[in-house]
Amino acid sequence: MPENYSRGRSTHLDRIYVHREYLRTIPEAEDEWAKKYGLSSENGWLLPKSEKHFFITASDEEDKPRTISLYPENGTMARTRISEANKLERTMLSSVTEVSYPHVFAAREEMRKWKFLQLDLQALREPSKMFVPPYLAEDGANLSTVLNRMNNEASYLLPNMGRDLSILVPGIVGVEIENDNERERYIVRAKTQDGRSFAAPVLSDGTLRMLALATLKNNPEQSGLLCLEEPENGVHPACFKHLAHLFTLMVTDFSAYEEQQEPLRQLLVNTHSPTFVSQEEVVNNLLVAYGVSTFYGKDTKVPIRVTRMEPVVTDRTKQDVALRPEQAYTLMQVIRYLNGADLNRARRKLEEVRL
Repeated sequence: MPENYSRGRSTHLDRIYVHREYLRTIPEAEDEWAKKYGLSSENGWLLPKSEKHFFITASDEEDKPRTISLYPENGTMARTRISEANKLERTMLSSVTEVSYPHVFAAREEMRKWKFLQLDLQALREPSKMFVPPYLAEDGANLSTVLNRMNNEASYLLPNMGRDLSILVPGIVGVEIENDNERERYIVRAKTQDGRSFAAPVLSDGTLRMLALATLKNNPEQSGLLCLEEPENGVHPACFKHLAHLFTLMVTDFSAYEEQQEPLRQLLVNTHSPTFVSQEEVVNNLLVAYGVSTFYGKDTKVPIRVTRMEPVVTDRTKQDVALRPEQAYTLMQVIRYLNGADLNRARRKLEEVRL
């Protein structure tokens, strides 16, 4: 947890330091995620648990400077690293760059995969240089370079993506990449039913967004947590059902044995669309951010703001949720929101799953 640090009468903005840091295993009895999906090392979804329980800890001794400790694991030649917290300007986790601390390194690499995507239409329309890293940027840049890499890796990826896109955008039947060798760039083109193709700069906003999402779904290298900001913008409401299904296919299916060896995929979508919220594949996976709480730590005067999020409880999800009073009302909050939007069809769908 980073916190502002000041010296003397300075401005409280001198620098950031690490106040407290922990990394530990989740005890089996507390692992709600594994219990919910029936995951274990026996069925192949989880690795055997480490014998160590704490990898990074913070001391809490009175009258002594707080220290952050990084511990080695059994069978490694690494040493314990201890640093005073107020001298650390980056977390101990972020400083681990070697596999001498395998679990810590794995946690760091997983967090590095977290991506917050805010698609910029201008970035999506721009051709990509041939020699840029073939990874989709947070604003959607490098799209055509990513597609070119996918096409070189496996010939079936672009046809699969074209099929996804044809469901999301009526009239589109495929995707192709044009090599502009003179300018050293790639241009993505969408093929239509009448045999024509259109370059990204002339495609509609909604088509560009769906093109980016279909790319993420079919990209074998996409893994980890992906966060999307209102991806339904520019998409016709009639296509929301197909968009919701695309999102379902983008994440790990724990009932599919063949996905055990694949990287985990998780998706968080922020939306204010009542119509999108009402889709069948969305309504049973809702979280509601219903308020921001402010509290103070026991040894700091700096206020901490935390957004509270709770799952929406429906007949299909109530068995997975330990009911608390605030959770029991979240679905009603969504219904009131939909009533305010005056979208009766979406409201009726939500009322059908109300407890």
